[in-house]
Amino acid sequence: MKNCVLVGNGINIQFSEGEYLNRNIIDRAIRNIENGDFPEEIYPYETKKYFEMLYKLSPKVINGRLNHHAITEKDKKELNNFISRYRFHKGKLRYYQIGFEDYFLLHQLFCKQHNIENPDKFNYQEILRCFFLDSIYNKGKINNLYKLYPKGLIDWFNQFDEIFTTNYDKNIELLTHKSVNYLHGAFHIRKDIYDKNSFRNKLSDNPLQNYKIVEEYDHLYSTALSTYSGSSKEFMASMSVSANQAIDKYVEAIDKDPDMLKEIEPYKNSDNKLLNNMYESIILKLKDRSLKFEDYYPFDKLKNASGNITILGLSPNNDSHIMDMIYNNENIIKVTYYYFDEGEGHKITELFSNKIVELKNVCDFWNHF
Repeated sequence: MKNCVLVGNGINIQFSEGEYLNRNIIDRAIRNIENGDFPEEIYPYETKKYFEMLYKLSPKVINGRLNHHAITEKDKKELNNFISRYRFHKGKLRYYQIGFEDYFLLHQLFCKQHNIENPDKFNYQEILRCFFLDSIYNKGKINNLYKLYPKGLIDWFNQFDEIFTTNYDKNIELLTHKSVNYLHGAFHIRKDIYDKNSFRNKLSDNPLQNYKIVEEYDHLYSTALSTYSGSSKEFMASMSVSANQAIDKYVEAIDKDPDMLKEIEPYKNSDNKLLNNMYESIILKLKDRSLKFEDYYPFDKLKNASGNITILGLSPNNDSHIMDMIYNNENIIKVTYYYFDEGEGHKITELFSNKIVELKNVCDFWNHF
């Protein structure tokens, strides 16, 4: 029997006087651009204008006028969730009352409305991502919050065998000196496409060859994931794992039958860039078996956890993919959840109907310290 803990943004909100509430994240992002305090080489001044355009689109989305752009069942579900969260808002819905990650859904709909395709669609999303992540990083201030944590919190964390977090900061690691599983990536871990020694950059279409890295903004080249849906996060996080599995299967097949190499020859000169990269990756892997795409997102570790899990500072309305992983993990017997209001507690009881659920008041928890 093991004890795990999953920590969300609530712990940062508790010790930052609201610096990492949604409104302050968005306001700081806007203020950074207005004050010229942002890396224009990474995201331009026009990002603020694009953000404003997305906000202006939100009433049409909430009123269902863009429903025809949701084609797949997944798209329809995400759009319905968005509408249900904001439809009955009292008074005018302000820009800061929309969750910053929900702006990525507005981005998707904006691109569909205006027939914007990749690579522009992807580039706009990356710019928006950096706009928000730069604000969350807050010039590194976010990684100093652990200095405000009560010392008793060290003993509390020490009771757990595994620590998971959806946060990008390093505070729990700095406080406890324990290994932390960053489910959505971390500011201090650079993504492999920006690492000159990575497997990805051994391919001929090395993205670094025409790219200039602004060193003072390492956090914007990090593994930090940010998008509008849990399923999208899980998909992006699993890309490296899926690529490694596919390459390993090909390599194993070629080891058994070298003639199999002829079957992938057409990939080499295919018009599909993904197939080109697949061919080149297989050839490189045949020469060096240690090569692999980095897996930065330990979702499998959560899916295979066992025993009891404690959840602190994570709303049941966020990160549905993580809630689903816990629900579907039959080896997790009990969920202890620290709720801010009773509505959250009721939602958790409904979400984990197949588990033993223990509800605790998070205000009492913090007052204890």
